[in-house]
Amino acid sequence: MNSQDSQTLTAEEAVAVELQKALPFTHVDNENEALIYYDEAASNKLSRDYWRVARSFKFYVGERSDNRWVLIPAGYLSDGATVPRFLWWLIPPWGRHGHAAIVHDYLCDYARLYENGEEKFVPRKQADKIFNEAMKVTKVNPIIRHLMYGAVRLWARFGNKLGRTDLPQFRARKIALEEAWRTSPPDLDYSSFQPV
Repeated sequence: MNSQDSQTLTAEEAVAVELQKALPFTHVDNENEALIYYDEAASNKLSRDYWRVARSFKFYVGERSDNRWVLIPAGYLSDGATVPRFLWWLIPPWGRHGHAAIVHDYLCDYARLYENGEEKFVPRKQADKIFNEAMKVTKVNPIIRHLMYGAVRLWARFGNKLGRTDLPQFRARKIALEEAWRTSPPDLDYSSFQPV
């Protein structure tokens, strides 16, 4: 499908196309399949490191037969696990938990998943539980998983009260960069990507 075709699709048709192209979550961890890459241009514009999802993927919540999933669209930007730099020796931004962090970032940014093909709102507490589940799927060390889950729950309870006043403008810039990429994606040579 070319870019002209995608501009004539309704929002529902565009989601259906993305779902057909999406890889299942378990495929993400295959080292031969690099699905994200460091996006230097977006990182410079957003003043922090961001990686871009190069191919859409789905994470099934619960059992696949439950028919609930999170669709991470190509073009989405994630900073990985948001861990203070002084703790990177223990929990780096990327590792076995990387794709679970992308799912969590997406849920925190957009607060939606699909159930039986219909879009549903996801409250923050549920997003954090899905993050924990995704870390189980990717076999994150249980101690690290509990630390990370505890950290996101603490942030949800207390961190948002720190008063970052530029958050709406920052999110708008980030969303604009994601949309621009989806409108006109670059030709990517996946053979040069390194697994994250």
